[in-house]
Amino acid sequence: MIPTYNEPNVVDHILRACTRLDYEPYEVVVVDDSDDQVTLRLLERWKEHPRVKIVHRDHRTGWKGGALNEGLKHLDPRSEFVLVTRGCSFHLSTYAFDLSTPTSSSHAFEGARRAHPHGRHLRL
Repeated sequence: MIPTYNEPNVVDHILRACTRLDYEPYEVVVVDDSDDQVTLRLLERWKEHPRVKIVHRDHRTGWKGGALNEGLKHLDPRSEFVLVTRGCSFHLSTYAFDLSTPTSSSHAFEGARRAHPHGRHLRL
C-alpha cells in the first residue's frame, strides 16, 4: 500500500518498481490525496495495470494514517500481508503487517507511525 500526496517526481518510479516484484500473487494499492494535476494524470495511466489499484481521496482527513485506513478497505479480502511504503521516497520506509492476526481492519492504522495494538508489525 502506497499513500501519496502531490508526488509527480516519484510516482511512476515507485509503481514501476512495485509492479516488477517477482512474487505471486500481490496487488499494489495506491491511496492518493493529491490535488496536483500532474500526479493525478500519472496515476490515471496506472489504473488499467492488472496489479495496481488507485484509490483517490478528495480530502486529507487523518493524513497518512487516514489514507492507510482507507487503503485497507480496498485490499483484496484474501490478503494475508500488507506492505506499506511511502510514495515520496524510494529508499523505502516500509512496514509489513500480518493480516492473518485478528484485528479491526477499519482502524489498523490509528496514526501515521503505529499499527493497531492487536496486530503484528515488522519494520523492514
